[in-house]
Amino acid sequence: MNAKRFRMIASLLLLLALSGCGESDSKAVPLDSDGDGVPDAADAFPRDPSETSNRDGDAVGDNADVFPDDPTEWADQDNDGVGDNSDAFPYDPTETTDSDGDSVGDNSDAFPNDPTEWYDSDGDGIGDNQDNAVGSTGNCETSGDGINWDALMNHNCGRLSDYNLFDNAQDPTANPNENGVLYELSTALFTDYASKYRFIFLPENTKMTYTQSEVFAFPVGTVITKTFAMPANTSDRDGAETIIETRLLIHRSEGWVALPYYWADESDATLAIAGKRVDNMQVTHKGNALEFTYVVPKAASCTSCHAKSDSNSAEIIPIGPKARFLNMDHEYASGIQNQLSFMADNGLLEGLPDFSDIENPMAFTDALDVSALADTQIHDLTKAYLDVNCAHCHRQNGAGAAGASGLQLEYQRAVEDDLVKFGICKVPVAGGHQDYTYDIVPGKPEESYLLFRVNTTDPRHKMPELGRATIHQEGVELVREWIARMNYIACQG
Repeated sequence: MNAKRFRMIASLLLLLALSGCGESDSKAVPLDSDGDGVPDAADAFPRDPSETSNRDGDAVGDNADVFPDDPTEWADQDNDGVGDNSDAFPYDPTETTDSDGDSVGDNSDAFPNDPTEWYDSDGDGIGDNQDNAVGSTGNCETSGDGINWDALMNHNCGRLSDYNLFDNAQDPTANPNENGVLYELSTALFTDYASKYRFIFLPENTKMTYTQSEVFAFPVGTVITKTFAMPANTSDRDGAETIIETRLLIHRSEGWVALPYYWADESDATLAIAGKRVDNMQVTHKGNALEFTYVVPKAASCTSCHAKSDSNSAEIIPIGPKARFLNMDHEYASGIQNQLSFMADNGLLEGLPDFSDIENPMAFTDALDVSALADTQIHDLTKAYLDVNCAHCHRQNGAGAAGASGLQLEYQRAVEDDLVKFGICKVPVAGGHQDYTYDIVPGKPEESYLLFRVNTTDPRHKMPELGRATIHQEGVELVREWIARMNYIACQG
């Protein structure tokens, strides 16, 4: 073999060797987007480093899934061993079933198979509703013109009129008795485009105490009423409407009690402990006819929103009357005045600071064109909207699964202090959807799980979970605009 031919063969062999090395090097390392050591092809959650498998196929990772082999359950907020979907009382570790559907757990219900009775305070074998003997004083028989305070403090009366809260027992939207005061919120919780009439009643010689960022401190004896009415057309809220329900929050000596009353007709509202479904509810909104099933919540469901922070018990508190949402003008019989100033001037509120120290977010209404607002206005307005609609659960030390989710939407906290806590580039916890990697993707609303949740009626994903059967289109547009204008850091992956 001559030298030339030898060199040619050697070159070919070298090329083959290099080609072989190239093939070896070109074999891609399996992609692992979340860096959890499990290749994407084998990872049920390729963009969530905290999850890799989903044995029961319920879309909740096994690490977060309290029931990883049961596709119907994934959470147990009260740690009683019964999944939330099966647990009639998901926030109460002492209760799991409600055989008679009266919203009082079987363990506490003296009459677990009778939906009309649940307590027997005097132990005579006759339920309190029939016996009319709750506590040592008070009854549900009204007399005189004043409020029936004894009944409010001691009885869950069968009729709203038993408490004599309003001058006209058939109209809970106006003319409260004694020192009852109407109040409005500058940005309100959405409930299927219903109109709301809110009143606070305080016992004689008592006052509310101002709190900077949280709900006011209310004395024992306080009663807060909220009546829901569906207008025929939202463009004319002073026109025809149907009163649906009146909810009471009563501050008794043992804590706050929530009682829902349903208006089956115009004569009076009756106690609806087990709630009520109102089919074929109709309203016209911006020219669109909506029809849906309106749900009056059962009394036990009130803990879902009103649960006290740092607590998984049934203890509840009000969530609406905060200074920032009351900091607005209202037209009283005496003239137009700021609501906080009016309450203070009339001896109902103490501790009110200088108004320069009171939070004052922009008011949100469905008529507002959010596209015309400045970035700072959009930011402030969306924080207020998320606070009143979501932050009663999604807050620091919030109760239940929402409190443990890491998504914290309180108005008083600056987003920039912790972007992830406000959902920015935050992986959804105990829920989620395969099409959404993060709660919020800055600049990309359609990729953000938060927007999806407020824009769906799917019970698995919608937020808030309770209180609406329709989508608040104007709220959705506000959140969409907010996310679209974000210029925070890009999310990884």
